[in-house]
Amino acid sequence: MSTAELVNHRPGRKWALSVVAILASIVVFIIPFVFMLLTAVKDRQQAADLDFSWPHQFQFVQNFVDVVKARDYMLVIAYINSTILTVASVAGIGSRPGLLGRLIGYGLIAKGDSRLRVRGLLHDDALVLVDRLAQRPDR
Repeated sequence: MSTAELVNHRPGRKWALSVVAILASIVVFIIPFVFMLLTAVKDRQQAADLDFSWPHQFQFVQNFVDVVKARDYMLVIAYINSTILTVASVAGIGSRPGLLGRLIGYGLIAKGDSRLRVRGLLHDDALVLVDRLAQRPDR
């Protein structure tokens, strides 16, 4: 840094901007999360008040059991369905090749005597090609 830059350098301005960004992040992300947790541990009457206050009596376990039992355990079924869809999508069973397609492609590239090797492609170029092909949706 030159002398002029050192004279005009104001570290306090960046520090103040960082503090404002951290405070804004707390207001936007942390406070709503704490409000949800506090509401989850309150009883029905106290939760209906929508106050940002400490509960008189913690009822997290009872509230959790009530939510799971509601509508014939539909929450558990939704959780199982979400887990199956997530695993299938990551493994490449869904509409995009994903992980399974990449693993097969990397295996074909690594196999030295493969008939499916593309002539003239270096190993790194072939890996990039497999990644790009795995990102394209099936049509």
